[in-house]
Amino acid sequence: MNHRFSEKLLPAIRDHFPTATTDIDNPALLARLQQVIGRAQAYGLTEDRDISAFVKLTFASGQYFDRYGPFQEILTNADIAPDLRIGRLLATASRNDWKMAAAMPSDSKPEVRS
Repeated sequence: MNHRFSEKLLPAIRDHFPTATTDIDNPALLARLQQVIGRAQAYGLTEDRDISAFVKLTFASGQYFDRYGPFQEILTNADIAPDLRIGRLLATASRNDWKMAAAMPSDSKPEVRS
């Protein structure tokens, strides 16, 4: 699914995020999309709308927004059905949360809480 879905998303990502994608050629962008789709699926996201939203958030809010602690808690919470996680994240995130998530470095590790 990753390859086919990434090809489907590519034009929309280029249209919605022209500045972020202008210097990325199609093969590199497809590879990034496939990697991000894989991350979304690792959180249990299966619905096209949720995976698409996750991908768009990596462009709008930082490539590793999902490593921010409060977002990580929502995305990995077994008490929240996977098809409700993105909606919960969007509904509960504050302006400060988005700032903090955008600042997550690429080498940061997701916070895992037991």
